Amino acid sequence: MANPPTNIRALREQGIFEFHWEDGRVSRLPFRYVRGECPCASCIDEWTGRRLLDLDTIPEDIKPTECSFTGNYALKIAWSDGHSTGLYTWDHLAEICQRHGS
Repeated sequence: MANPPTNIRALREQGIFEFHWEDGRVSRLPFRYVRGECPCASCIDEWTGRRLLDLDTIPEDIKPTECSFTGNYALKIAWSDGHSTGLYTWDHLAEICQRHGS
């Protein structure tokens, strides 16, 4: 299990999240990319893993409206498109940061 980021910032003017990891790495991910990686059952089929969310429907100017921690294992993000059911575990965030190359 990945450790939580040591700091998380939502840089609204730049449209990105900035994650600081305990190994000193800093990952910067566009809001739209993070929204597209939502792991909830509305966005990903629980049985097949197939993406249900059409990435083209995510607004270019999407932004988080609220962020909170769920226990010590995940970040919950409410989005400006009204979506708020995804829990981004530290493992999932670490994986998408690595996949994004940041």
